[in-house]
Amino acid sequence: MSGFGYNVNGFGSFPSRGGPLLVRYLVVAGGAGSQYREGGGSGGGAVVQNASDTELVSGQAYTVVVGAGGALGTEPKANKTGGFSRITGTSQLANATSGSSGGVGMNGTSDAAGYAASGGGGAGGASYHGYSVGEVGSVGVGSSGSYSGGSALVTSQTNQAAGGGAGAGQNGVNATTSGNTLVAGNGGNGVQWLNGAYYGGGGGGHGFMNSSGFTYPLSGGNGGTGGGGNAGWSYWNNANTIYRYKSAPTVNTGGGAGGGTAYYSSGYQGNAGASGVVIFRYAGATAASGGTITSAGGYTYHTFTSSGTFTPA
Repeated sequence: MSGFGYNVNGFGSFPSRGGPLLVRYLVVAGGAGSQYREGGGSGGGAVVQNASDTELVSGQAYTVVVGAGGALGTEPKANKTGGFSRITGTSQLANATSGSSGGVGMNGTSDAAGYAASGGGGAGGASYHGYSVGEVGSVGVGSSGSYSGGSALVTSQTNQAAGGGAGAGQNGVNATTSGNTLVAGNGGNGVQWLNGAYYGGGGGGHGFMNSSGFTYPLSGGNGGTGGGGNAGWSYWNNANTIYRYKSAPTVNTGGGAGGGTAYYSSGYQGNAGASGVVIFRYAGATAASGGTITSAGGYTYHTFTSSGTFTPA
C-alpha cells in the first residue's frame, strides 16, 4: 500500500522517500582528560556541524565513529587527548570529520585546514610538587574559530591557580585574584546546536593555596557550558585542610575534564574527558535507521553515543 510522499513496506518498517534525505548533523570529538592531580582545565572536544542541509542517498550506509574521552593522565603534564569522531561514506561529509581529538591541558592541538581541531587546554599552575609551571593556555582550532586556555596565576610554589580549558566556542578563563583570594579560571563554553544543547565545554582549572597571605579560593574553576568538568581545589594550613572534590564532565558532550586537587587518593584526582557524540536531524517522521531515534518539534533525531551506521530509507 502506498501513501502520498512515502511507501509502506510492511510491519515495523519506516517510510521510504525514494530520494535524498536532507539532514543536519553534529559531530563532537571526545574531550581531554586532566592530569593526575593539579594543573589546568582540559580542552573540550571539537564540534563540527553543517550550516545547511546535506543530501544523503537513500539506502547508503554512512559509518559513524564516536570518540572516547581522554583518559586520566599521569604526572607530570600528562593531560590526554580525546578520541576522533567522524562520519564517512561520501565526499559530502568530508568536513564532518573532527580533525583533532580533544584538547590537551598543556598542548592544545590544531590540525589540517578544512577540519575542526579541539580547543587548547588551560594553563597549568605551578604545583606544590613542582610538576608544572605557570603557562599561558595553548591554542586550538574549534569549529567556530581558534580558542586558547586561560593563563595561570602563580605567586609562589604553593600559592597558585590554574586557567580553565578552552571550549569549542570560547577561550578558557584566566586565573585571577579577588582581594586576598586566588580564583582559578573557569572552562570556556562550548557550542550550541539545533537541539538547544551545548557541546565541547572546557574543564575548570585547579587551585592550591597555603596559609601564606592568601585564603582558600572563592571557587575552583567551574566547567564551561557544554559538559566541562569542575576542578578540585585545596587550601592547606598546617593540619587544617579545606578542599573541594572535582566533578566529572558530562558524558557524550565532549566536555573537558577539570583539574584535580593536590592529594593522592582517588576522590581528589582529576578525571577522564567526556566521550563525544554524533547526531543527525531531519524534518518529519522516521526515515532512516541507526542510533537512538527520538522526535521533537517536527524533527527526527538519530543520536549515536557509540559507533554505528546511519542508513536513510
